[in-house]
Amino acid sequence: MRELIEVHEVKVIFGCWTSVSRKAVLPVVEELNGLLFYPVQYEGEESSKKLILHLEWALYWMSCNVM
Repeated sequence: MRELIEVHEVKVIFGCWTSVSRKAVLPVVEELNGLLFYPVQYEGEESSKKLILHLEWALYWMSCNVM
């Protein structure tokens, strides 16, 4: 993840399928000012401005910020 953001200048990541992967990736995304869309069921443990949960929220965010 670090290489994607630092070397390839990726700003937005759609991914992670498990809670473990989300928890591993989120600190790096926050540190490097990225944005993580986590499109699957979420149990609600983290709160971050760099984490967009569920597909519906991802679509809403994109409609407000991309167009």
